[in-house]
Amino acid sequence: FDRALESSLADEAQKIREASKRSAQHADVALEQDDAAGASVIDAALGIDEEFLAVVRNSSGARADLVEAIRDARKSQLRNLQQLILLLRGSGTSSNGTSQAAAPRISLLEAARSTARAAA
Repeated sequence: FDRALESSLADEAQKIREASKRSAQHADVALEQDDAAGASVIDAALGIDEEFLAVVRNSSGARADLVEAIRDARKSQLRNLQQLILLLRGSGTSSNGTSQAAAPRISLLEAARSTARAAA
């Protein structure tokens, strides 16, 4: 009877060891799958981050270019307005942009006033 009991216990112990090995193998496979899934999620997140960084850099560069273009346009507008004011006052500008008093002559504003008075 003892021998049969020992044999039965040995068989049960063997079955338990085999079941434990199978469980460990399944757990290893599950861990590998989880690792692969986790790695793919991390890779996807890094890809999204890299795309976002590229968009932000391009946007910052475009914004800087736009600000520079606006500044240039405003400088040009100011220069044109200053030249128009000089022209309306009857003064001129030299080729280098410095104002010069023209020979005494009537300005466009004075001419418009004279014409309006003469018509009235």
